[in-house]
Amino acid sequence: PHPPHPSRPPRLKRAVRAGAVRGLVPPWLWTRLQPTGVWELHTCDGTPFRYAAAEDDEHSRSFVWTDLRHWEEATCPVFCALARRSRGFLGVSAGTGTCAGLYTLLACTANPALRAVTVEPHPAAAGRLRHNLAVNGLEQRVSVVERAPTDRAVGPLPVDLVKIDGAGPAADVLRGMPRTLARHRPIVIAGCPDRDALDRLRAEGAAHGYETVLHLGTAGPRRAPEGFTPPARHRNFLLTAG
Repeated sequence: PHPPHPSRPPRLKRAVRAGAVRGLVPPWLWTRLQPTGVWELHTCDGTPFRYAAAEDDEHSRSFVWTDLRHWEEATCPVFCALARRSRGFLGVSAGTGTCAGLYTLLACTANPALRAVTVEPHPAAAGRLRHNLAVNGLEQRVSVVERAPTDRAVGPLPVDLVKIDGAGPAADVLRGMPRTLARHRPIVIAGCPDRDALDRLRAEGAAHGYETVLHLGTAGPRRAPEGFTPPARHRNFLLTAG
């Protein structure tokens, strides 16, 4: 069960949320409004969890106002389905200080038996993540690591699913944890902002036996051929071994 709700958002913001979820408040408006306080969000199957939005957390505009309907909507259903059958999850932040470990919250909500390690090198973002874990009563299930993602950072966790978030060098993350990839063969979902980043991720994945690269777009997971250029939206890719 969740801990007691610390506060309710003001009535006006609740009205904006209700309108945005129904499509009555246009994106040009809600993308300019910053939510604050603790909000109830939902996974793809409707399971609720809480998200504490901070003043400098711009990503929370997409999280909160549309209840995740406008944020990585091609990735979230795939991610939650994989999390439900995973023993352990590794989340790696780009360290931009904005996302506060949303994928970790999604994974733990989708699978109550799952344990996680989240690598968050940005001190302010790590603090916000810990606050969100506390709001959801997840402190005992998630370890927050404030250093580079390596095999040592992962520790003994049996990792079945990895999400590399943000616009950072996803290929470097794979390079830093060869033992984790070899031992557990986790499914990897990584963001690639451009073709060069995708080509480097593809090459590094292949060096570890990850030959299948799928693009997570609105039509569902589709094979991303050599030379594929990530579109303006939906820039996540799924890698599997074998």
